[in-house]
Amino acid sequence: MANNSIKVSVITVNFNDARGLENTLASTMAQTEREGWEQIVIDGGSTDGSKEVIEKYRGLLAYAVSEPDGGIYQGMNKGVAAAKGEYCLFLNSADTLASPTTMQETLPLITGCADYYVGNMLRVGRKTSLVTSPDDLTAAYLAQRSLPHQAMFIRTSLLRHRPYQTQYRIVADWEQQVWELVLHNASYQHLNAVVARFDANGVSNTQREKSDKERRQIHDTLFSRSLTASLNGRDKYEKRLFYIIARYSGWRMHLKLMVLHIRWMLHL
Repeated sequence: MANNSIKVSVITVNFNDARGLENTLASTMAQTEREGWEQIVIDGGSTDGSKEVIEKYRGLLAYAVSEPDGGIYQGMNKGVAAAKGEYCLFLNSADTLASPTTMQETLPLITGCADYYVGNMLRVGRKTSLVTSPDDLTAAYLAQRSLPHQAMFIRTSLLRHRPYQTQYRIVADWEQQVWELVLHNASYQHLNAVVARFDANGVSNTQREKSDKERRQIHDTLFSRSLTASLNGRDKYEKRLFYIIARYSGWRMHLKLMVLHIRWMLHL
């Protein structure tokens, strides 16, 4: 049950990244606003010194555990189970809040009217770039990319009702966004503020390939012909539009979009 005095639970999942965990916790503990949020750490049984980092901050953590688990998404689900906040923000190891005043500036913007409050993010790699979330979220946007979970405050009750699907190892957070925002009409609001810094230096080509493969599996699962056949009117059209943009590329995508548009016009 969410505690009304705690608006946000910051959840950090870690495995054998002591340095990254230190950076993350240093950024959250440097916040000028100390009320209205809590810090949770879920460690997957690290052996590299991460436990010592947890002990260093133990007195400032609302909850912390270090034990073997089934991966990052199981860890995120464990964090949700321990959360007392109305919203969850996932700031995993090596990711940091944008500045010491992030919570002070952001918490007043989270009024409880939306299921998702999503800010902007700095992506730090060879170059630093600003990732800006859309003012108006569309299915077509999510078909091609995901919202940055490092800058996303998600209503805790949604995550408890349907936890992250742990059969996916890389893009379960994107699957969750599609499930709630596209298929079940969860509400969304863009926060025009930089919330977090995402460390992209560890993202490999192999991870990108695995990510693409999982996305294709999710497309076929969530947007199967049997599902879209059960929909009607514009709802059916938008779901098929999402599927085509997400599943295909190049001339095949354009051809399928043209056919879909013609079919839609004939049924108007």
